[in-house]
Amino acid sequence: MKKKHSLIYLTILISLIVGCQIGKLPNYASALTAQNGVEFDWHLSKIGAFDAWKITNGSSDVVIAVIDSGICFNHSEITHAEWINTDEIAGNAIDDDANGYTDDVAGWDFVSIGETPDNEPEGEPGDEVHWHATFIAGLIAAAIDGDGIAGIASNVTLMNLRVLKADNYAGCTYEELGDSIRYAVDNGADVISMSLQNYPDTADYYDDILYAYNNNVSLVSCTGNRWLAAGGGYYYRSYPGGYDEVISVGATNYYDARADYSNYGP
Repeated sequence: MKKKHSLIYLTILISLIVGCQIGKLPNYASALTAQNGVEFDWHLSKIGAFDAWKITNGSSDVVIAVIDSGICFNHSEITHAEWINTDEIAGNAIDDDANGYTDDVAGWDFVSIGETPDNEPEGEPGDEVHWHATFIAGLIAAAIDGDGIAGIASNVTLMNLRVLKADNYAGCTYEELGDSIRYAVDNGADVISMSLQNYPDTADYYDDILYAYNNNVSLVSCTGNRWLAAGGGYYYRSYPGGYDEVISVGATNYYDARADYSNYGP
């Protein structure tokens, strides 16, 4: 029951920032502002993060799948948060847990860097991985250590699933995107974060959205950052955020108005 309540709070907070929470010091809010300046942390006060931290600090038992461009866990702020598949033995070329993915110790790369997707969601040495997923990971779980930003839920665990290429555009098919959603569900994710946007509605991965929804996994996605793109406007949906089963999140500015680049939700 405790985990269920924590998940409710975590999902709400993730949905407010697309991306979740923590807390250590009673006067942390003032300390953070003094260190980084209001322009750097105003989003935390806007969503009530400091009060939320009094309720729950998050837990490593809460797994958030980040379906994005590939998280670089070498970043010092998020090294603590990496999800590890303990049922898999690294490097033995055997699918030890029989989940259909060989050597998926640290998630999966659904982007075809070479010929086929592989077990290196951070990319092979020398491969360029877009910064976006690492940025999202920091918003969720960056350590509260007086350095850089503070994540909303630094105690949670992040599952690394890559679907975007180095230019931050799709590097996989809709089918593979659906596979990434199912991978997250089948391997223990509680929440799926998808900072992705695609304007044409397609049924190609909707069954996978339903699969997550029907298995009580919360889905969070963005409304999109291309205001008026492709003939859009107030009622122009992007997906997967446009589906009813997904918590769709737009961006606001410091004055609580819609950011000029952000779409509206469904």
